[in-house]
Amino acid sequence: MLLFFSLALVLNVSGSSAASVNQTNVSTPATSLDNMTANISTSNYATADNATTSIKNATTNTSNLNSTVTTNSSIKSATTNTTKTPNLNNTQAAGAPVLVNNLTMAQLKDGTSRAQAFFNKYDKLPTYVSFGTRKVLIATFEQNIAKQGLKINTVIVNGLNVAQLNDGISRVQAYYAAHGKLPTYVSFGTRHIPIATFEKNIATQSLKITTKAVSSTKPDTSSVAALAKSLKGSTAYATAVNLFNWVRDNLGYSFYYNTKYGAAGTLTHMTGNCCDTANLLIALARDDGITSRYVHGYCDFSSGWYGHVWAQLYVNGKWYTADAISYANSLGVVKNWNTATATIYGVYNTLPF
Repeated sequence: MLLFFSLALVLNVSGSSAASVNQTNVSTPATSLDNMTANISTSNYATADNATTSIKNATTNTSNLNSTVTTNSSIKSATTNTTKTPNLNNTQAAGAPVLVNNLTMAQLKDGTSRAQAFFNKYDKLPTYVSFGTRKVLIATFEQNIAKQGLKINTVIVNGLNVAQLNDGISRVQAYYAAHGKLPTYVSFGTRHIPIATFEKNIATQSLKITTKAVSSTKPDTSSVAALAKSLKGSTAYATAVNLFNWVRDNLGYSFYYNTKYGAAGTLTHMTGNCCDTANLLIALARDDGITSRYVHGYCDFSSGWYGHVWAQLYVNGKWYTADAISYANSLGVVKNWNTATATIYGVYNTLPF
C-alpha cells in the first residue's frame, strides 16, 4: 500500500488604500544567510510546503515524492542542475504585500512624512495620524512603521530638531563655498550658536559639515548597464552595498505573481514585486562583475506566509543575502521575514518564472 502525504497552504492577499496636517493630528486629503543549504522533501503541495529548512553549508537537494524529481544545486559555483522545474503554479512568488494594521507601504511612508513635518514645525508629535476617516493613535502608528524599518525622528539636540540641524549644515556649507571659511556662528531666529558648539551638536547625530567639493552627479538610470556603472564602488563589497541600497531605497513595491517587467522594465517602471526587485539587483550586480543568484522559498512575513524570491551576491568568498523589498533589510541581513523557518524551493542562475 502506498501512502501519500499532501500539504496545502493558502496564500492570503490583502488590498490597499491611500493617506494633511493640522496642529493636533495628521489627516489624509533578521539574519545573515551566507552559506545556504536546504534539505527539503515536498509532496504534492498546492501552494507551498512548510517544511523545515537547514540553512548552512553549500548544497541544496530537493526531492519531490510525488514525481521523484531531484535537483542538485552547487552553491559555490552558483550553478543549478535541474532535472525538472517545480510546479510553478504551486510555488508562485510575489513576496508579502506590505500591509501593517491595514495600511499599505505607501500609506505608512506618507503618514511618516506628515508626522515628521508636524514634529519639525511644532517640536511635538501629533495625537494621531489620520487616513480618510480613520485615526491611528501616534503610539500605535510608530509601532506600525517600525515593522517596516521606518521611524519619525524626534531627536532634539541643544533645542534643535534634526530638520533644523540639517538646515544649519546646509547654510554653513553654502557660506564655506562662498567664503572659503566657516562662519563664526549659526543663527536660528534670534539665537546664535557658535560654530564649534554647532559642530558638536550635529556630531551627536553623525552629521558633519563638508568642507571639500562634493560631487552632485546623480546615478544614471538610462539603462541597467549605465546605472551599474554609476554605482560602482572602489571595492566589490562597496559596489554590492551601493547596488543593494539603491534598489532598496529607490524601487517601489508592487504585489503581483512572478516576473512581470524583467530588470530593464523594472528600472523603467521603478516598481516591482520580489521577483522583479531581484531581477534588477542581480542584473546590476552582474554588470559590475559580481556573481549573483536567485533563491526561491516560502517565508513567514509579519502578514503571513508567502512564496518569495530574493537575491544573493557573492563577494570576497562569501554569499550575502540581498532582499531589497524592505527598508528594514541591509546587505546580508533580513528582518522582514523569519529566515529560521523558511522553506527553500530552489537556487537559480536564471529565475524560471
